Amino acid sequence: METTSMLLQCPPEVREIIYNYAFEDHPIHVCDVRLKRSIGGPNRPANRRLPGLLHANKQTYQEALPVVARQATLVFSDYLNFAQLASVVPKSFASLVRNISLQGDVVPGHSLGRFPSLEHVNYKQLGNCFFVPAKEKGFAKRVSAASKQEVIDSVLGRSSSLVLIQDALRKRPNHVTLIARATIMSYHEQTSVTFDVNQLRILSHEVLVHYDYDD
Repeated sequence: METTSMLLQCPPEVREIIYNYAFEDHPIHVCDVRLKRSIGGPNRPANRRLPGLLHANKQTYQEALPVVARQATLVFSDYLNFAQLASVVPKSFASLVRNISLQGDVVPGHSLGRFPSLEHVNYKQLGNCFFVPAKEKGFAKRVSAASKQEVIDSVLGRSSSLVLIQDALRKRPNHVTLIARATIMSYHEQTSVTFDVNQLRILSHEVLVHYDYDD
C-alpha cells in the first residue's frame, strides 16, 4: 500500500510557500565534475548536491526545481572557468536564476547573458585594491561622506572584471543589483569593503588587520 507524504497532501499553494521558505538564499556551488579540484574545493560531493527535498520523488523535483532556481544563489568560485561553468547550468534552470555569486579577478561579463532573469549579482574581488590615505587618518575617517567616492573609485579603477560585469549588466533591459566586496590596504589598515556598485554607496566595512607604527 502506497502512502502519500504529508507535504504532497498540502494544497499546491501551500507547497509553494514551503518551497520558497526552504530554499531562500540556498547556495548552490556550480562545478564541472570533469575538472579536477583540490580537497575541500567546491567540486567535492557534499557541495555538488541539490537540496535533498528534490530527491524525495519525481513530483517534488518537478515542483521544487523552479523554486530553487529562483530562490537559491548560484556560486561560481572557479573564476578561470566561469564561462565553461555557466554553460554547465541547464538552460531551463538558468533562465529562472535570479541570484549569482562570483569571485575572482578574471570574470567575462558576456557569460552573464545565460541568466536572463538575473536580479542580484554579488562579486568578490580577490586581489587587493590599494588606497593610501594620509598617515594621520584611519580608514574609518576616509569612508566619511566626503570620501566614499574616492574609496569606490579606487576599487573600480583596479578591477577590470568588475567594470566588465558592470557594463554587461547595464545593457540589460531590467535593473540588476551589483554588490561588490574588495580588500583595501591603507597606511594603517587592511579593510574589507562591501558596496553597491550601481548606487556608488558603501554598505559596510570591516577592519581585517590594523597596523601600529612607532613615530
